[in-house]
This record gives sequence, C-alpha cells and structure tokens, in this order.
Amino acid sequence: MTDAMELVFATNNPHKLLEIASLLDDRYTLISLKDLGFAEDIPEDHETLEENASQKARVIYDRFERTVLVDDTGLEVEALGGAPGVYSAPVFPDGGAAVSGNGGSGRQHPQVASTDGTG
Repeated sequence: MTDAMELVFATNNPHKLLEIASLLDDRYTLISLKDLGFAEDIPEDHETLEENASQKARVIYDRFERTVLVDDTGLEVEALGGAPGVYSAPVFPDGGAAVSGNGGSGRQHPQVASTDGTG
C-alpha cells in the first residue's frame, strides 16, 4: 500500500475541516492550516467565488509547496442575478440557511479549487 496523499485544506473553520475529513478515505491525509502554523487571513477580494478559491490555493501553495484543497461557498439567488455571491457572509451571517433549505429561493454554490503546482 502506498503512503497517503497529504492535502492542505485552506480553511480555519474547524467544522469544514471535520466535514471534508469525514468524506476522505485512507488514501488521503488532511492537513489543516493550524497544523502548518498558518494563522494569517487570506484576502478574498475578487468578484467571483472561483477567483477567491484560486487565490487561497495559490497563497497556501506558494508558502508551503504542498497540494492544496480549497472550498469557498456563497449563496446565489437567481431572482437577484446571482447575488449576493461573494458577499454572502455579511448579508447572511447564518450561511443563508433561512433561504436555501427545502427548495427555497437560494442555492448553495460551492467553488472548489485545488493546486499541485501545475495550475
């Protein structure tokens, strides 16, 4: 059997870390930013969730040169032209739970970026 592939999960959210760890099998070892001693805030100053996720992946890869897994989510409401999108956190502090459940007017829209130094 080969060694498990280490993935650095670029989050400081312990709930996201546990959720992703529960989805991975023994082929992967999830490394947290805390495990690496990284406590800096990574700017999320782009216009799309994908751009913010890519920025996080690049910052962590450039610092540690390790494979990075990034999750960035936001609530997109069709009636609002996809808003609030990257501005979901200040608009919906509960993560949009009140409008995204059971066929509500919103949908969670995860964007995942990963880098192994080639992208």
